[in-house]
Amino acid sequence: MSTSYQIGLFLHISFLLVGFSAGTMMVVTALKLRAAKSGAESFPWGMLAAKTAGAFPIAVAGLLLTGAYLTHKAGWGWSSGWIVGGIIGLVILMGQGVLIEGRHGKELGAALKANGPGPLSDEIRAMTSSRLHWIVTLGAEGLVLGIIWNMLHKPDLVGALLAMVVGYGAFAGIGVWIAAKPVEAAPEAAAATVPQ
Repeated sequence: MSTSYQIGLFLHISFLLVGFSAGTMMVVTALKLRAAKSGAESFPWGMLAAKTAGAFPIAVAGLLLTGAYLTHKAGWGWSSGWIVGGIIGLVILMGQGVLIEGRHGKELGAALKANGPGPLSDEIRAMTSSRLHWIVTLGAEGLVLGIIWNMLHKPDLVGALLAMVVGYGAFAGIGVWIAAKPVEAAPEAAAATVPQ
């Protein structure tokens, strides 16, 4: 194995870790935002989520570039199932990140800004418990694990897609479970429901 290949592999794994770590941070911030009772409590987590989102395009671009280099250097065919599967997985990650999570983040950010530091509105509480948001947020992590599995085992296209579907589905199921859990009401809202 040449030194340039080893450097390329190191960079490829590094970009993979950047993407997975950013995804993990997004899960943590989503959990913290869901648990927040006030705008003041949610503000730092919303800021962290907005800053973390910028890591995804860098990770995907880095993965594509280093993956192309490794494919060329190792002599793998671009039609290899696990390589095609990896590209499909990256396209899905970018697509859902831009079309679903990007829009959700902007809408949530605007709602938090309008809400101010006081108790969170029902609209914000619904947004932080959105089933689609949780499916996509956690499903992305499962998809990345499926891609890692494929990198290790190099299956054909059917096997590669199956690994990614299983990973996405398992983590998306956890997302559905989180979204279905009741959210504890803010103290002011809870006090209003106590009989007088």
